[in-house]
Amino acid sequence: MSETVLADLRGILASLAESKGCFVLEINGEADHIHLLLQMPPQISVSNLVGFLKTNSSKIILERFPELRTFSNHGSFWSTSYFAASAGGVTIESLEKYVQDQGKTKRLSSPPFRTEVSRRMS
Repeated sequence: MSETVLADLRGILASLAESKGCFVLEINGEADHIHLLLQMPPQISVSNLVGFLKTNSSKIILERFPELRTFSNHGSFWSTSYFAASAGGVTIESLEKYVQDQGKTKRLSSPPFRTEVSRRMS
């Protein structure tokens, strides 16, 4: 994933997440995946949110970067899998640092995503 694609994904995912009442704290990525740290309302299931984010961001990113379709066997930007975990027992600062540090050693990374909302939520 190029820096340009990752930068676009940050904006796309932040906008989509916020449309569902979520607060994005961090977004960062590597060549083949991203890390998204957010606060979400308890009324939304993780699987529904992930499906919404992946479906809609895939459509938008493939419209903007049609050359990426050649890397997918099923016409989607994302794979069907995902990993989600709750953040109980660890500080938000620790999680933000973990996401910010993605890609620093082996893979492509670009500067971390931050919002004023996340600063107020901390």
